[in-house]
Amino acid sequence: VDGEVKHCVIYSTPRGYGFAEPYNLYSTLKDLVLHYHQTSLVQHNDSLNVRLA
Repeated sequence: VDGEVKHCVIYSTPRGYGFAEPYNLYSTLKDLVLHYHQTSLVQHNDSLNVRLA
């Protein structure tokens, strides 16, 4: 975001990995990263119209 490195919390629950319920859908952390490498985080926060690098 704006050329800066930012951090976000990733939750690990019995249901899977994600940023918030009900988005803990990924069985592995790698699956979550691969998904958001191609998909914007904007659905979780309007100011995060970025993808994971």
